[in-house]
Amino acid sequence: SLEYITMSKDYKRKVQLSVLLMYEKGFVYKGKHAVYWCPYCHTAIAREETEDREEKGKLNYINFDIAGSGEKITIATTRPELLHACVAIAVNPNDERNKRYIGKKAVVPIFGKEVEIIGDEDVEMNFGTGAEMVCTFGDKEDLIMFHRHKLEEIKAVDEDGRLLNAGKYTGLSVEDARSAIISELKSNGILIKQEEILHTVKIHDRCEHPVELLSSEQWFMKTKEFAEKIKEQAEKIRWIPEFTKRYLLDWADYIDWDWVISRQRKFDTPLPFWSCEKCGYILPADKEKLPVDPRIEKAPIENCPRCGGKIVGESSTCDVWVDSSISPLVIAGWPENEELFKKAFPANIRIQGTEIIRSWAFYTIYRVWALTGNIPFKDLLIHGLVLGPDNRKMSKSFGNV
Repeated sequence: SLEYITMSKDYKRKVQLSVLLMYEKGFVYKGKHAVYWCPYCHTAIAREETEDREEKGKLNYINFDIAGSGEKITIATTRPELLHACVAIAVNPNDERNKRYIGKKAVVPIFGKEVEIIGDEDVEMNFGTGAEMVCTFGDKEDLIMFHRHKLEEIKAVDEDGRLLNAGKYTGLSVEDARSAIISELKSNGILIKQEEILHTVKIHDRCEHPVELLSSEQWFMKTKEFAEKIKEQAEKIRWIPEFTKRYLLDWADYIDWDWVISRQRKFDTPLPFWSCEKCGYILPADKEKLPVDPRIEKAPIENCPRCGGKIVGESSTCDVWVDSSISPLVIAGWPENEELFKKAFPANIRIQGTEIIRSWAFYTIYRVWALTGNIPFKDLLIHGLVLGPDNRKMSKSFGNV
Protein backbone atom coordinates (compact mmCIF):
# COMPACT_ATOMS: atom_id res chain seq x y z
CA SER A 1 0.00 0.00 0.00
CA LEU A 2 3.02 2.30 0.35
CA GLU A 3 4.42 2.02 -3.15
CA TYR A 4 6.29 5.01 -4.57
CA ILE A 5 7.08 6.39 -8.02
CA THR A 6 10.40 8.22 -8.13
CA MET A 7 9.35 10.63 -10.90
CA SER A 8 6.15 11.77 -9.18
CA LYS A 9 5.86 15.40 -8.13
CA ASP A 10 5.81 14.55 -4.43
CA TYR A 11 8.85 12.28 -4.70
CA LYS A 12 10.78 15.03 -6.51
CA ARG A 13 9.84 17.38 -3.69
CA LYS A 14 11.33 15.01 -1.14
CA VAL A 15 14.46 14.45 -3.21
CA GLN A 16 15.02 18.19 -3.45
CA LEU A 17 14.35 18.58 0.26
CA SER A 18 16.94 15.91 1.05
CA VAL A 19 19.52 17.69 -1.11
CA LEU A 20 18.82 21.03 0.56
CA LEU A 21 19.09 19.51 4.04
CA MET A 22 22.43 17.91 3.16
CA TYR A 23 23.56 21.23 1.67
CA GLU A 24 22.75 22.97 4.96
CA LYS A 25 24.76 20.31 6.82
CA GLY A 26 27.76 20.85 4.56
CA PHE A 27 27.56 17.55 2.65
CA VAL A 28 26.72 19.16 -0.72
CA TYR A 29 28.87 21.67 -2.60
CA LYS A 30 29.53 23.04 -6.05
CA GLY A 31 33.07 23.04 -7.39
CA LYS A 32 35.30 22.72 -10.41
CA HIS A 33 37.06 19.37 -10.45
CA ALA A 34 38.09 16.67 -12.87
CA VAL A 35 35.14 14.35 -13.46
CA TYR A 36 34.40 11.41 -15.70
CA TRP A 37 32.58 12.72 -18.75
CA CYS A 38 30.76 10.74 -21.43
CA PRO A 39 31.13 12.55 -24.80
CA TYR A 40 28.44 10.29 -26.27
CA CYS A 41 25.80 11.05 -23.60
CA HIS A 42 27.08 14.61 -23.01
CA THR A 43 27.01 14.40 -19.22
CA ALA A 44 29.21 14.04 -16.20
CA ILE A 45 29.03 10.59 -14.61
CA ALA A 46 30.17 9.07 -11.33
CA ARG A 47 32.88 6.43 -11.14
CA GLU A 48 30.12 3.97 -10.21
CA GLU A 49 28.77 4.38 -13.75
CA THR A 50 32.04 3.38 -15.39
CA GLU A 51 33.43 -0.03 -16.22
CA ASP A 52 36.93 -1.16 -17.12
CA ARG A 53 37.14 -2.94 -20.46
CA GLU A 54 40.22 -4.61 -21.89
CA GLU A 55 40.88 -3.63 -25.49
CA LYS A 56 43.62 -4.14 -28.02
CA GLY A 57 45.67 -1.00 -28.54
CA LYS A 58 49.08 0.30 -29.49
CA LEU A 59 51.83 1.43 -27.15
CA ASN A 60 53.62 4.23 -28.99
CA TYR A 61 57.29 4.95 -28.28
CA ILE A 62 57.97 8.65 -28.91
CA ASN A 63 61.24 10.58 -28.69
CA PHE A 64 61.34 13.87 -26.77
CA ASP A 65 64.43 16.09 -27.16
CA ILE A 66 66.12 17.13 -23.92
CA ALA A 67 66.31 20.92 -24.26
CA GLY A 68 69.79 22.25 -24.99
CA SER A 69 71.62 18.93 -24.69
CA GLY A 70 71.26 16.95 -27.90
CA GLU A 71 69.99 14.00 -25.83
CA LYS A 72 66.59 12.35 -26.17
CA ILE A 73 64.23 10.65 -23.74
CA THR A 74 61.73 8.12 -25.04
CA ILE A 75 58.27 7.84 -23.52
CA ALA A 76 55.63 5.17 -24.15
CA THR A 77 51.97 6.11 -24.38
CA THR A 78 48.67 4.72 -25.61
CA ARG A 79 47.30 8.28 -26.02
CA PRO A 80 49.52 10.25 -28.41
CA GLU A 81 46.53 12.45 -29.24
CA LEU A 82 47.11 14.17 -25.88
CA LEU A 83 50.60 15.41 -26.73
CA HIS A 84 49.29 18.98 -26.83
CA ALA A 85 48.16 18.62 -23.19
CA CYS A 86 51.48 17.23 -21.96
CA VAL A 87 52.55 19.25 -18.89
CA ALA A 88 55.45 17.08 -17.64
CA ILE A 89 57.46 13.94 -18.21
CA ALA A 90 57.60 11.71 -15.13
CA VAL A 91 60.28 9.18 -14.27
CA ASN A 92 60.95 7.11 -11.18
CA PRO A 93 63.84 8.61 -9.16
CA ASN A 94 65.06 5.04 -8.52
CA ASP A 95 65.33 4.30 -12.26
CA GLU A 96 69.01 4.25 -13.22
CA ARG A 97 68.11 4.78 -16.90
CA ASN A 98 66.18 8.02 -16.43
CA LYS A 99 66.89 9.63 -13.05
CA ARG A 100 69.66 11.83 -14.48
CA TYR A 101 67.01 13.70 -16.49
CA ILE A 102 65.05 14.89 -13.44
CA GLY A 103 64.98 18.69 -13.34
CA LYS A 104 65.75 19.07 -17.03
CA LYS A 105 63.36 20.22 -19.74
CA ALA A 106 61.94 18.09 -22.55
CA VAL A 107 60.56 19.44 -25.83
CA VAL A 108 57.10 18.12 -26.74
CA PRO A 109 57.17 16.80 -30.34
CA ILE A 110 54.99 18.57 -32.94
CA PHE A 111 53.95 21.28 -30.45
CA GLY A 112 57.47 22.45 -29.52
CA LYS A 113 56.79 23.56 -25.95
CA GLU A 114 59.14 22.70 -23.08
CA VAL A 115 57.98 20.72 -20.05
CA GLU A 116 59.85 19.73 -16.91
CA ILE A 117 61.02 16.18 -16.26
CA ILE A 118 59.89 15.32 -12.74
CA GLY A 119 60.62 12.47 -10.36
CA ASP A 120 57.75 10.44 -8.94
CA GLU A 121 57.99 7.05 -7.25
CA ASP A 122 54.57 6.01 -8.57
CA VAL A 123 55.98 5.74 -12.11
CA GLU A 124 56.19 2.08 -13.12
CA MET A 125 59.80 1.44 -14.11
CA ASN A 126 58.89 -1.80 -15.89
CA PHE A 127 56.23 -0.30 -18.16
CA GLY A 128 57.36 0.98 -21.54
CA THR A 129 60.59 2.92 -21.10
CA GLY A 130 59.99 3.91 -17.48
CA ALA A 131 59.26 7.48 -18.62
CA GLU A 132 55.67 8.62 -18.99
CA MET A 133 53.86 11.62 -20.34
CA VAL A 134 51.69 13.52 -17.81
CA CYS A 135 48.68 15.10 -19.52
CA THR A 136 45.64 16.98 -18.25
CA PHE A 137 43.91 14.58 -18.13
CA GLY A 138 44.62 11.22 -19.72
CA ASP A 139 43.76 9.08 -16.71
CA LYS A 140 43.54 9.02 -12.92
CA GLU A 141 47.33 8.80 -12.56
CA ASP A 142 47.71 12.04 -14.54
CA LEU A 143 45.23 13.70 -12.19
CA ILE A 144 47.15 12.54 -9.11
CA MET A 145 50.45 13.85 -10.47
CA PHE A 146 48.80 17.11 -11.57
CA HIS A 147 47.77 17.86 -7.97
CA ARG A 148 50.87 16.40 -6.32
CA HIS A 149 53.33 18.43 -8.42
CA LYS A 150 51.07 21.50 -8.91
CA LEU A 151 51.31 21.32 -12.70
CA GLU A 152 49.70 23.56 -15.31
CA GLU A 153 46.25 22.57 -16.55
CA ILE A 154 45.56 22.47 -20.28
CA LYS A 155 42.04 21.73 -21.44
CA ALA A 156 42.65 18.85 -23.83
CA VAL A 157 39.23 17.55 -24.89
CA ASP A 158 35.81 19.22 -25.04
CA GLU A 159 32.39 17.84 -24.07
CA ASP A 160 31.92 16.41 -27.58
CA GLY A 161 35.14 14.39 -27.41
CA ARG A 162 37.06 16.74 -29.72
CA LEU A 163 40.52 18.20 -29.16
CA LEU A 164 40.96 21.66 -27.64
CA ASN A 165 44.06 23.89 -27.66
CA ALA A 166 45.75 21.51 -30.10
CA GLY A 167 46.75 23.84 -32.93
CA LYS A 168 45.85 22.42 -36.35
CA TYR A 169 44.37 19.34 -34.65
CA THR A 170 41.81 21.37 -32.67
CA GLY A 171 38.28 20.17 -33.44
CA LEU A 172 39.27 16.65 -34.47
CA SER A 173 37.70 13.73 -32.64
CA VAL A 174 40.00 11.81 -30.30
CA GLU A 175 40.14 8.89 -32.75
CA ASP A 176 40.87 11.02 -35.83
CA ALA A 177 43.46 13.08 -33.95
CA ARG A 178 45.22 9.92 -32.79
CA SER A 179 45.60 8.67 -36.36
CA ALA A 180 46.72 12.05 -37.71
CA ILE A 181 49.27 12.65 -34.95
CA ILE A 182 50.73 9.16 -35.24
CA SER A 183 51.09 9.73 -38.99
CA GLU A 184 52.97 13.01 -38.41
CA LEU A 185 55.21 11.45 -35.76
CA LYS A 186 56.08 8.62 -38.16
CA SER A 187 56.85 10.92 -41.07
CA ASN A 188 59.19 13.01 -38.88
CA GLY A 189 61.01 9.97 -37.47
CA ILE A 190 59.83 10.76 -33.93
CA LEU A 191 57.76 7.59 -33.46
CA ILE A 192 60.36 4.92 -32.70
CA LYS A 193 58.09 1.89 -32.62
CA GLN A 194 54.62 0.60 -31.78
CA GLU A 195 53.68 -2.44 -29.72
CA GLU A 196 50.35 -4.26 -29.75
CA ILE A 197 49.06 -4.44 -26.18
CA LEU A 198 45.95 -5.22 -24.19
CA HIS A 199 45.09 -2.21 -22.05
CA THR A 200 42.23 -1.08 -19.85
CA VAL A 201 39.79 1.50 -21.21
CA LYS A 202 37.17 3.17 -19.01
CA ILE A 203 33.71 3.09 -20.58
CA HIS A 204 30.27 4.42 -19.58
CA ASP A 205 28.20 1.42 -18.45
CA ARG A 206 25.03 2.79 -20.09
CA CYS A 207 26.28 3.38 -23.63
CA GLU A 208 29.59 1.47 -23.58
CA HIS A 209 31.48 4.42 -25.09
CA PRO A 210 34.91 5.51 -23.77
CA VAL A 211 34.85 8.28 -21.16
CA GLU A 212 37.22 11.21 -20.66
CA LEU A 213 38.49 12.99 -17.56
CA LEU A 214 37.48 16.64 -17.94
CA SER A 215 37.73 19.58 -15.59
CA SER A 216 34.14 20.69 -15.10
CA GLU A 217 32.01 22.69 -12.65
CA GLN A 218 29.58 20.26 -11.05
CA TRP A 219 27.68 19.53 -7.83
CA PHE A 220 29.14 16.99 -5.41
CA MET A 221 28.25 15.13 -2.23
CA LYS A 222 31.10 14.50 0.18
CA THR A 223 31.74 10.76 0.36
CA LYS A 224 35.50 10.39 0.56
CA GLU A 225 35.80 11.82 4.08
CA PHE A 226 32.83 9.75 5.30
CA ALA A 227 33.97 6.36 3.96
CA GLU A 228 34.63 4.98 7.46
CA LYS A 229 31.24 6.17 8.70
CA ILE A 230 29.52 4.43 5.77
CA LYS A 231 31.37 1.21 6.64
CA GLU A 232 30.29 1.54 10.28
CA GLN A 233 26.65 1.81 9.22
CA ALA A 234 27.00 -1.15 6.85
CA GLU A 235 28.25 -3.28 9.74
CA LYS A 236 24.98 -2.62 11.62
CA ILE A 237 22.95 -4.23 8.81
CA ARG A 238 22.45 -8.00 8.40
CA TRP A 239 23.74 -8.94 4.94
CA ILE A 240 22.31 -12.03 3.24
CA PRO A 241 24.51 -13.76 2.12
CA GLU A 242 26.98 -12.33 4.63
CA PHE A 243 29.94 -12.30 2.22
CA THR A 244 28.25 -9.68 0.00
CA LYS A 245 29.00 -7.04 2.63
CA ARG A 246 32.63 -7.24 1.52
CA TYR A 247 31.65 -5.68 -1.84
CA LEU A 248 30.52 -2.50 -0.10
CA LEU A 249 33.42 -2.37 2.36
CA ASP A 250 35.92 -2.74 -0.47
CA TRP A 251 34.14 -0.07 -2.49
CA ALA A 252 34.28 2.34 0.46
CA ASP A 253 38.04 1.74 0.70
CA TYR A 254 38.36 2.53 -3.01
CA ILE A 255 36.81 6.05 -2.96
CA ASP A 256 39.15 8.46 -4.75
CA TRP A 257 36.98 11.56 -4.79
CA ASP A 258 33.50 12.80 -3.91
CA TRP A 259 30.27 11.72 -5.61
CA VAL A 260 29.40 13.97 -8.55
CA ILE A 261 25.60 14.25 -8.29
CA SER A 262 24.86 16.65 -11.17
CA ARG A 263 23.93 15.36 -14.61
CA GLN A 264 23.58 17.26 -17.87
CA ARG A 265 20.27 15.63 -18.71
CA LYS A 266 16.76 16.91 -19.34
CA PHE A 267 14.75 14.18 -17.64
CA ASP A 268 15.53 13.88 -13.94
CA THR A 269 14.91 15.77 -10.70
CA PRO A 270 16.22 19.35 -11.08
CA LEU A 271 18.87 20.48 -8.62
CA PRO A 272 17.13 23.07 -6.39
CA PHE A 273 19.59 25.95 -6.68
CA TRP A 274 20.14 29.29 -8.36
CA SER A 275 23.53 31.00 -8.42
CA CYS A 276 25.24 34.23 -9.43
CA GLU A 277 26.84 33.90 -12.85
CA LYS A 278 29.45 36.46 -11.81
CA CYS A 279 30.72 35.47 -8.35
CA GLY A 280 29.15 32.01 -7.87
CA TYR A 281 26.97 32.94 -4.88
CA ILE A 282 24.56 30.02 -4.20
CA LEU A 283 20.85 30.62 -3.63
CA PRO A 284 19.05 27.47 -2.40
CA ALA A 285 15.34 27.02 -3.12
CA ASP A 286 12.75 27.74 -0.43
CA LYS A 287 11.85 24.39 1.20
CA GLU A 288 8.20 25.43 1.41
CA LYS A 289 7.97 25.90 -2.37
CA LEU A 290 9.33 22.53 -3.52
CA PRO A 291 9.41 21.02 -6.05
CA VAL A 292 11.01 23.72 -8.16
CA ASP A 293 12.64 23.75 -11.59
CA PRO A 294 15.29 26.48 -11.67
CA ARG A 295 15.79 25.82 -15.39
CA ILE A 296 12.48 27.49 -16.15
CA GLU A 297 11.42 29.23 -12.92
CA LYS A 298 12.66 32.69 -12.02
CA ALA A 299 14.92 33.08 -9.03
CA PRO A 300 13.40 34.61 -5.87
CA ILE A 301 15.74 37.58 -6.43
CA GLU A 302 17.15 39.02 -9.64
CA ASN A 303 20.53 40.27 -8.46
CA CYS A 304 23.22 38.77 -6.29
CA PRO A 305 23.22 40.21 -2.73
CA ARG A 306 27.01 39.86 -2.67
CA CYS A 307 28.16 41.42 -5.95
CA GLY A 308 25.01 42.56 -7.78
CA GLY A 309 25.49 40.04 -10.59
CA LYS A 310 22.67 38.21 -12.37
CA ILE A 311 21.11 35.21 -10.61
CA VAL A 312 20.58 32.23 -12.97
CA GLY A 313 18.96 28.84 -12.48
CA GLU A 314 20.91 25.60 -12.21
CA SER A 315 20.50 23.69 -15.48
CA SER A 316 21.76 20.30 -14.27
CA THR A 317 19.63 17.53 -12.81
CA CYS A 318 20.25 14.97 -10.06
CA ASP A 319 21.93 11.64 -10.63
CA VAL A 320 19.21 8.96 -10.48
CA TRP A 321 20.79 7.47 -7.35
CA VAL A 322 20.12 10.76 -5.54
CA ASP A 323 16.44 9.93 -6.06
CA SER A 324 16.61 6.21 -5.32
CA SER A 325 18.76 6.52 -2.22
CA ILE A 326 15.96 8.01 -0.10
CA SER A 327 13.36 5.30 -0.91
CA PRO A 328 13.41 3.82 2.65
CA LEU A 329 12.59 7.28 3.97
CA VAL A 330 9.83 7.96 1.46
CA ILE A 331 7.95 4.69 2.06
CA ALA A 332 8.07 5.41 5.79
CA GLY A 333 6.30 8.77 5.39
CA TRP A 334 9.36 11.02 5.74
CA PRO A 335 9.34 13.80 6.69
CA GLU A 336 5.69 14.66 7.44
CA ASN A 337 4.07 11.45 8.73
CA GLU A 338 5.82 11.06 12.07
CA GLU A 339 3.45 8.34 13.30
CA LEU A 340 4.13 6.12 10.28
CA PHE A 341 7.84 6.92 10.42
CA LYS A 342 8.09 5.57 13.98
CA LYS A 343 6.52 2.30 12.83
CA ALA A 344 8.11 1.82 9.41
CA PHE A 345 11.65 3.12 9.75
CA PRO A 346 14.18 1.62 9.45
CA ALA A 347 12.67 -0.69 6.85
CA ASN A 348 12.82 -4.41 7.58
CA ILE A 349 14.41 -5.51 4.33
CA ARG A 350 15.94 -4.30 1.07
CA ILE A 351 16.13 -6.78 -1.80
CA GLN A 352 18.52 -5.93 -4.63
CA GLY A 353 21.10 -7.23 -7.09
CA THR A 354 24.84 -7.60 -6.61
CA GLU A 355 25.82 -5.16 -9.34
CA ILE A 356 24.21 -2.17 -7.59
CA ILE A 357 25.72 -2.68 -4.15
CA ARG A 358 28.21 0.04 -5.09
CA SER A 359 25.43 2.43 -6.04
CA TRP A 360 21.97 1.77 -4.59
CA ALA A 361 23.07 0.13 -1.32
CA PHE A 362 26.10 2.37 -0.85
CA TYR A 363 24.30 5.65 -1.51
CA THR A 364 21.21 4.66 0.48
CA ILE A 365 23.30 3.80 3.54
CA TYR A 366 25.26 7.05 3.16
CA ARG A 367 22.33 9.39 2.51
CA VAL A 368 20.02 7.97 5.16
CA TRP A 369 22.82 8.21 7.74
CA ALA A 370 23.52 11.83 6.69
CA LEU A 371 19.83 12.75 6.99
CA THR A 372 18.78 10.72 10.05
CA GLY A 373 21.88 9.29 11.71
CA ASN A 374 20.33 5.82 11.33
CA ILE A 375 20.56 2.76 9.09
CA PRO A 376 18.00 2.60 6.23
CA PHE A 377 17.01 -1.07 6.70
CA LYS A 378 17.71 -3.95 9.08
CA ASP A 379 18.31 -6.72 6.51
CA LEU A 380 19.84 -6.50 3.05
CA LEU A 381 19.11 -9.49 0.80
CA ILE A 382 21.41 -9.64 -2.22
CA HIS A 383 20.06 -11.91 -4.96
CA GLY A 384 22.05 -13.54 -7.73
CA LEU A 385 21.98 -12.69 -11.40
CA VAL A 386 21.22 -14.89 -14.40
CA LEU A 387 24.18 -14.56 -16.75
CA GLY A 388 24.27 -14.54 -20.52
CA PRO A 389 26.74 -16.60 -22.59
CA ASP A 390 29.28 -13.76 -22.26
CA ASN A 391 29.26 -14.18 -18.45
CA ARG A 392 27.61 -10.79 -17.94
CA LYS A 393 24.14 -10.33 -16.47
CA MET A 394 21.32 -10.80 -18.94
CA SER A 395 20.54 -7.33 -20.24
CA LYS A 396 18.78 -5.90 -23.26
CA SER A 397 21.35 -3.10 -23.39
CA PHE A 398 24.16 -5.68 -23.55
CA GLY A 399 22.34 -7.56 -26.32
CA ASN A 400 23.12 -10.89 -24.69
CA VAL A 401 19.55 -12.10 -24.13
